[in-house]
Amino acid sequence: MDASWDGLSPRVGMARLRFDQFKGRYREKDVQVHGQLTLEDLNRGGDGDLRIGRISTDGLEFRAATSHGWLLADLANLPDNPTGRFDLLAEYIDDKELADWLAPAQAGVSSPATAQQRSRALQKANDLLVWLRPHLLASKLQGRVTVDRYKTFDPSVDQYYQANFVSLEASLERGLLTARTFASVNGGSLVGTHRIDLAEESPQVVSSSQTRDVIASESIQPQLAKFFPGNTVYGIFNRTEDSRSPLNELLARLIDPRYPVYPVGEAKTLTLDGLLKGNAMPDFVARAFPGLNLTQYRYKKMTGFARLRPDGTTVNDMVFSGQTYDIYIEGTTDRDNIGRYEIGLILLGTPQSAEWNHAYRLGRVPLLNFKARIEGGQMHDEKVTFVYPNESLFAIFLKNNLFYRVWLEARKP
Repeated sequence: MDASWDGLSPRVGMARLRFDQFKGRYREKDVQVHGQLTLEDLNRGGDGDLRIGRISTDGLEFRAATSHGWLLADLANLPDNPTGRFDLLAEYIDDKELADWLAPAQAGVSSPATAQQRSRALQKANDLLVWLRPHLLASKLQGRVTVDRYKTFDPSVDQYYQANFVSLEASLERGLLTARTFASVNGGSLVGTHRIDLAEESPQVVSSSQTRDVIASESIQPQLAKFFPGNTVYGIFNRTEDSRSPLNELLARLIDPRYPVYPVGEAKTLTLDGLLKGNAMPDFVARAFPGLNLTQYRYKKMTGFARLRPDGTTVNDMVFSGQTYDIYIEGTTDRDNIGRYEIGLILLGTPQSAEWNHAYRLGRVPLLNFKARIEGGQMHDEKVTFVYPNESLFAIFLKNNLFYRVWLEARKP
């Protein structure tokens, strides 16, 4: 370490730290640093907080457990009005390993958060946002993160995933944060854009994401089962989503991973070549619709439409194009993962598109209703009731009446 100080003032002109394969252990895992870190114009302000005129790195290499990368940074005026650029280049990152290692107390928590714990996490997030906002409104930063191999974990399905060629480019200027992300997964790609305007009274994270042509391998099936268990896809998987979430709630979730966040927006899912497993139909339905088999329903394409509500409810409408019959599944899954759905036939067949049928629902004949608790990609406590003919007539002539559906579409903002 080299440093310069005049011996009189509280200001340190420069401090340079050089690490030559510096090694150590923290919580039973290896840590290694190599490279140089330079700090300039260090001093304590009138409030006693440390201020740094400039911080820069020169090929600073790090190893933390199995993660390995390099940090290049040149930042100034910290923390009052930070400016500059940073680049994080990584060969491999395992986010769950790092999270469990650096925050073991949170990793061991599995029970849902109480109302008091949620309130405490939200208050900490609000306090953090109050402290950060003036600094970020005066900032001008650019950054890029590039990772060759990125391993992540989805606790909702207890499944690891690895993405390749992950990149994130972000800029923050006068409180406006924009970011673009890309990753390669299972032969396809994940692309996203994100925006936060900290000048707003209640900042929102506005996101748009696209999952493109991902091969529905065994590891991807649990992601599909989260929305509707029993749907096995053999082809490719596509999904687009446009949503927004309160920034303070997302910060609360970082503070306590159990804090629930419910994005608001819309999503569309498209899968090719799949198998839907369901319930056996009674004899009178089998006689009315020869060849219909909902216990093993093979379809060519599924198009799913979802609306994400602020109370945590997801309104789903799925249109399946099959070999003999087209079917639909519509209903809701609430914040407690209780699904209530209706399954039926689409008698108009293929001339209409999935988008047209979703909007107008013409030709739909309900066959059964079911309610179940969806957890871990499985249905529990399932209750099934078959629809009587008089109920089907109500859905055909009133609920799904063309003029009624047109009126509903016209009322949408």
